[in-house]
This record gives sequence, C-alpha cells and structure tokens, in this order.
Amino acid sequence: MSSPGRLLIWGAGGHAKVVADVARVTGWEVIGFLDDDPAKQGQVFYGAPVQVPRNVFSQFSPAEISRPLSIVVAIGDNSTRERCLVSLFDQQIPVPSLIDPSARVSPTAVLGPGTIVMAGAVV
Repeated sequence: MSSPGRLLIWGAGGHAKVVADVARVTGWEVIGFLDDDPAKQGQVFYGAPVQVPRNVFSQFSPAEISRPLSIVVAIGDNSTRERCLVSLFDQQIPVPSLIDPSARVSPTAVLGPGTIVMAGAVV
C-alpha cells in the first residue's frame, strides 16, 4: 500500500492516540503532533515530536502544507475541535478524512473533511 502522505495531528492527548492509530493503520506517516501547551513543545508523544501550532503555521505557507503534508484535528472538546478545523479550512490546509479498515461505512454516507471513523464503528 502506498502512503497517502505525511500527517500532523492537532492534539496530543488520549483522543490523538486513537486518531494516530487510525492514521497509521491506513498508511499515513504521522510526523508530529500539535498542542497549544508550550510545556509539551519538543517532547515525543506516541512516537512523534510535539510542536506548538503557531510555530508550525509560521514555518509553512498554505501552499507548502499540501499533500503529502496534511493535518487532522484530534482534540476531544467539540468546540475547540471545530475552532481548529475552521482555522485549517480558512488557511486552505488539507484536512483528510480517516476511516479505520475495520469500520463499516455505508456507500450512501457522506463524510466531510476531517471526519474520523474509528475502529469497529458503523456509519
């Protein structure tokens, strides 16, 4: 299976671990995690380094953050997750959907960018 590309995961907590598992099992290369907590900067979390989002966004132009570099949001709080997604959409940064191979997704289901379907889910 060829890799869909390199992936940053926005969040560095429990939800991010599950999202990283889905990303890795579907072939993504998880190159890092983003977290607003400066104390986590430079730490290794679940096998990849943590960076503060503003540092990452200042390093890359939207044109550079394109396939094969994408970002998914893996923050448990719904309102924070939505705010982060809107920020990515506004900057035209690619936000893929991730679907665990063990999930069952109806062919009539419509999944938008940033949707993450976990292992064993039925949609």
